[in-house]
Amino acid sequence: MLSFISSSGFAAIAEIKDGTYSITSSQYGEGIPVGEYRVSVFSSSVKKDPLAGSQEKPSSKVEIPIKYADPATSGLSAKVNQGVTEFNFELTSH
Repeated sequence: MLSFISSSGFAAIAEIKDGTYSITSSQYGEGIPVGEYRVSVFSSSVKKDPLAGSQEKPSSKVEIPIKYADPATSGLSAKVNQGVTEFNFELTSH
């Protein structure tokens, strides 16, 4: 899963399937508003929603390093522009 969180508090989550994702929201439909976003990447084995600020430890089967589950520690960001925008995020085990 991916989460995109703006400084204004808007958040959207996308499920990664076969290495790709697409973001939709109930408010905006396809895509998200133009702006800067902090990004997190997490697996479904994280017990609580990372948008809720939970610090609960994940189960032992997490395949993604835990630092990516929190947008404050992931080091990932995205600048969404008008029109079609594509982001690819490279994760490392360090």
